[in-house]
Amino acid sequence: MRPVIEIAVKKIQRGLGTLLIDIDGTLTDTPNTHYGWATPDESVIAIVNELYDRGNCIKIFSSRGSSSGIDQRPMTINQLKDWGVNYHELIMNKPSHDLHVDDATITAEELLCII
Repeated sequence: MRPVIEIAVKKIQRGLGTLLIDIDGTLTDTPNTHYGWATPDESVIAIVNELYDRGNCIKIFSSRGSSSGIDQRPMTINQLKDWGVNYHELIMNKPSHDLHVDDATITAEELLCII
């Protein structure tokens, strides 16, 4: 594990971390960009809620509407509520991209290993 990830993991394990969590493809299975058809991944939501309950700051970070210009916030808020996702902040308009390259990036599966 890279040192920057090790430091973040220690903070998260102590309930002092801040996590940016994507929706589509992470919290949900979403066909193409049909956000209304998204189905929650309950196992990932359980991990996020556990991290929230331990005191970590959960920020949901989504590119919904970034390309189309359509305001997806109201539907997204309702979905997160219906799915029981606990979070502190919803950040919309993440730039649409194919790959996020960052020194502090891990997958949902890797996230499971740290709690």
